[in-house]
Amino acid sequence: MNKDFVSVDVFAPGDTIYLTGTLAWFADKVVCDECRTRISLPDYHCSHVFGCSDYDRCPDCYDTAGPHAPGHVLVPKAHVPKPRTYLRSRSLYETLALALANYSSDPLFGQRPSQDAEYSWISYEAFYDRAHDLGSGLAHLTREKPDPFHAGIMASNSIGWLLAEFAATSRAWVTVPLHVSYTDAQLSHIMATVPLGLVFCEANEAERLIRLLKAAGATSALVVVLTPAFVFARTAVHDGTLPELPPTPASLPASGGGFAVIPAERIEAMGHDKPAAPRISHPSVLETIVFTSGSTGMPKGVTVTEANAHAEVDMYCEVFSLARPYVVVEVAPFAWMTGRDDARITMLYGGAMAIYSRPMSRLLEDLQEISPSNVKCMPAIWARIYASYKTVVASLRASGSSTAEAEKAARAAFNPVLGSRVQTIVTGGAHTALAVKKFLKETWPNAMFYDAYGTSEAGGIAVNGVVNSGVEVRLVDVPEMGYLTSDNPPRGEIYVRTRIMTDGYYNDPENTAKRLKDGGWFATGDIGVMDSPSTLEVIDRRSAIFKLATGEFIVPSMIEDVLHGAPLVTHIYVHGDMTRSALVAVVVPDLDALVALVGEDSGIDWNEQRAAVALPHDAPVRPLPATVHMLVLRSLRTFAASAGLSSSNIPQAVYIDVRPFTPKAGLLTASMKICRSGLSSHYAGVIEEMYARLNASEQLATPKAADVAVATPGTGSHSGQAFPSSDDGEGASGGGSKATLDALRNIIGNYVGSASADTAGASLVEMGVSSTDTIRVLAAVQKQLAAQLPVDLVYEGLTIEEMADYIDSAGPSGAPATPTAGAIAKRSQSRQLYDDDFIRLVRQGKTALAPVADLPELEPQTTSGETVFVTGATGFLGRYIVEDLLSKHTAARVVILVRARSAEHAEERMREAAIAANLAHLLAAIGTDRLELVVGDLGMPMFGASPEQYVRLAGEVTRVIHAGARVSWVVPYSQLRQANVVGTVEIARFCMTVRHKPLLYVSTLSASASLREELAPAQYFSAARGYAASKHMGELVTVAAGREGLPVAIVRPGMIVADPRTGWCQSSDFVPRFVGGVLAVGAYPAPLPGTFEMVPVPTVAATIVRLAYEAPHDARVYHVCNPAKACLSYSEVGEAIAAAASAAAPDSDASVAVVAMDHRAWVARVREAGQATPLAPGARAQRPICGN
Repeated sequence: MNKDFVSVDVFAPGDTIYLTGTLAWFADKVVCDECRTRISLPDYHCSHVFGCSDYDRCPDCYDTAGPHAPGHVLVPKAHVPKPRTYLRSRSLYETLALALANYSSDPLFGQRPSQDAEYSWISYEAFYDRAHDLGSGLAHLTREKPDPFHAGIMASNSIGWLLAEFAATSRAWVTVPLHVSYTDAQLSHIMATVPLGLVFCEANEAERLIRLLKAAGATSALVVVLTPAFVFARTAVHDGTLPELPPTPASLPASGGGFAVIPAERIEAMGHDKPAAPRISHPSVLETIVFTSGSTGMPKGVTVTEANAHAEVDMYCEVFSLARPYVVVEVAPFAWMTGRDDARITMLYGGAMAIYSRPMSRLLEDLQEISPSNVKCMPAIWARIYASYKTVVASLRASGSSTAEAEKAARAAFNPVLGSRVQTIVTGGAHTALAVKKFLKETWPNAMFYDAYGTSEAGGIAVNGVVNSGVEVRLVDVPEMGYLTSDNPPRGEIYVRTRIMTDGYYNDPENTAKRLKDGGWFATGDIGVMDSPSTLEVIDRRSAIFKLATGEFIVPSMIEDVLHGAPLVTHIYVHGDMTRSALVAVVVPDLDALVALVGEDSGIDWNEQRAAVALPHDAPVRPLPATVHMLVLRSLRTFAASAGLSSSNIPQAVYIDVRPFTPKAGLLTASMKICRSGLSSHYAGVIEEMYARLNASEQLATPKAADVAVATPGTGSHSGQAFPSSDDGEGASGGGSKATLDALRNIIGNYVGSASADTAGASLVEMGVSSTDTIRVLAAVQKQLAAQLPVDLVYEGLTIEEMADYIDSAGPSGAPATPTAGAIAKRSQSRQLYDDDFIRLVRQGKTALAPVADLPELEPQTTSGETVFVTGATGFLGRYIVEDLLSKHTAARVVILVRARSAEHAEERMREAAIAANLAHLLAAIGTDRLELVVGDLGMPMFGASPEQYVRLAGEVTRVIHAGARVSWVVPYSQLRQANVVGTVEIARFCMTVRHKPLLYVSTLSASASLREELAPAQYFSAARGYAASKHMGELVTVAAGREGLPVAIVRPGMIVADPRTGWCQSSDFVPRFVGGVLAVGAYPAPLPGTFEMVPVPTVAATIVRLAYEAPHDARVYHVCNPAKACLSYSEVGEAIAAAASAAAPDSDASVAVVAMDHRAWVARVREAGQATPLAPGARAQRPICGN
């Protein structure tokens, strides 16, 4: 056993605990103690990682001799049972490490490199390796640092944030999240409170960070910059291409004066070369310090021990019914415990998390794209969706619908906005209105709903009004607010005791004493009512403090005190509550200052305004123009920012009233203090108007009333769709403007001859437009109409009218289009089909995959030798599979399923396929007994064969290679499903009919998200990725057949390229197009990240045939591809093309000068070349060229 590192099972506080060296990142060091062969990580991992003894066996030795107790055994991944919940170890770090090792290549975290880029995903394995490498590098840089060591993280949510946090945890450091929204004063206070030896930060925060560290008295620190290159390293979008990264600042702050500034990627590289063993924290030591929002003064640091952080994850899983697939779109900051808990739960449940980074107005776009199973949002977001819903209901009622009809239709329209597989809805962090909760429950009736209440100091307290298990709650009288425990039911301040209570605030004994009471009770400051000992409802907040719907605590008196210092302000009232996401204010201005700001000659009758000052508050007054309100708001914001108020403490709208607040009007108390109840009542109307304007400016892309059809009695809804198209008409929703329709008809007419008015209701697919011409149509639309039509919607069958409607909804200057009725309905088709297939074929596959019944009883057919059934034999790969079978397995008969009009046409197709690729054995076998051609179709029951022929084949065939598929990278799942999914079902049923026949399913590396049915490919399944989704579903069907006893295996080829013996290839594939494009424009892109992972077609075919005969058919998956280090980069391929071109004879046509060129310039040259280059269709597509 390799003993570079040791595992300590008995430890005390203060001990340094090292993790055993057999974790996955050290698996390459493990050697079998019997045969001395090295045990490779890609093939095996440890079934008992922690507390291992010193004897290891490889699987071969284990199979021969059995386990050597008490040693552990490395077993194939396929044999390791997946946990029902998750595997728990003695520490949070080890528990997470187990999950990361267990789910290896599955996608874990995704993030958009820019607002309009696609999500780029990092796998469990890559995250695991990179975090360890970063931690190892940091270990070497901090050898002499004190223990405990505090590491700050000053960054927005990102993959880099989580890598930094996990790396710090691997060193047993105390993490200290620093909100980027904190003011300088708040950050300085934190830095003066906690001795930060290291801070991870975003590149654009580095200068600010160093300035604040120095101001706080720090003399030295290591600043680790999370650059875009670091954040998105080893990530890829769903089709495997690399993301285009946002630019890194030209220069970072220079190191010096005790402060070292180092890009994180350099430290990661250092750790990769010099791995260090992780350190495991003792349960009693600090894991993190979470600082509060600072609304009641400076932020307070809530201390969280390692044991409490671990227990909080456990409690989360106990309280919430989390189901697989576990897919989330994360909105909560990772600086909050709830954000980090979400990330940790994702790891433990083998899920996928999309890290949201766009404006909130676009959140619903991401929810529909990712289709999360668990939707967790702050009450402010739910309130905005509910507000849109109310607007739709009101509009429908105004048009004559009853309330019940309007609400039913609106709920049906809103149901798709969260995606198609919502299993859990969670709200929390602030008060959620009862009406909002009712709306959520009724709109998503099949989802579990949770309204969670808790605090940073005590963790989770109650869910849906029921106190959590293990939590103690009592109420304490608050007589000054009229809340007494003697009330019926009892009311008072909520005191709690939980299993994960904080020990106090870091280095803050005064606030600790105020909130932690005798007996271990924590005073929450919330007012609650308890109808029974197990129920709890929050009804108020102690003192004049409230929480916004965003979760921020607000002290209005403090804000008012600050803003009273503004030159304009005489009186000010700041308003907000638990249902609002922002503050508004009523301002009584200093009239002279207001005149100076606006201007004497502004057209306002200032004498009238001066006279109004003396009028009572119930007298009518001419309101000031909206421009005056905006000028005052701008001035107030500037002053508030200069005074150090955070953004959440600055009003977002103001109303100007020149009349002072007075006790007589009920706006001040007798002691001349603000009377909040009087002010909120008096200005209720203008407050609602301000919030209405704010909500209108931040509208989410929810359905509009025009998108919703109300079902009238006896008629049913239009087309049975939630989003039916409206009536035809120029300019109407569903028809677009006449100008847009005419322009679209002209463009499409170039490819179909004509597109008259009567074709407006047809799709490009129905009009017979080819895939290539469809791309050209979209390119012409982008060029001539400055609009981008989504490829997936066009292939889903978006009509010309709906295209025009979608283009018109984008608005001026290429603004993002609001999803129209037709667009949302079309986009949901593939996802709904996929989810239905998942349930019917995978979850309930036993019925769907049953052998064909009611077949005629025939005498069993006997055959000599093997009879191999092959699908897809006319395709690029399939013909080589047949060639390899015929040349190497001379005793085998081959039966080929061919889609053809007749037997003669089938023979003609096969002969053409053999001649094109120069396949001698295949050509010679056509027309002989060795090769039987069966005319049929994969997507038809029994392949369209007669019962007699089907039974004969089912008895004769001894094994099946299923390589048939419809291949298209632009056609959606709905159009590929018949061939690629239904066809696989038919193959599986064929293999189980008469007798079981081993099945080798030929898939694709693009479907390599997971074979675990718990996780559908959320990270890459969209309608535009239909091929990958259809092949992934084919894999799931194959595995489901394996559970019914059928011997199955799966092979995933990567990029298949030309036959090196003849040079024959498919000219439409990317590699030949790239080579031809480079030669056509005389340049190749360099430098360009990414590689060509290429395997020649004969090699792939030979590997598949060998696997079909020799590989265990136990649902294992085999990848046919090169290791990363053996792949060529774009630059290397370009250099090879250039060398070959220059080596050609000068007077030959092949002699071309090829040079390296910047990627962007190269793309521009390709586009300028137009149809003269083989890359032309891709050059004008929506997606960039060469995956970058």
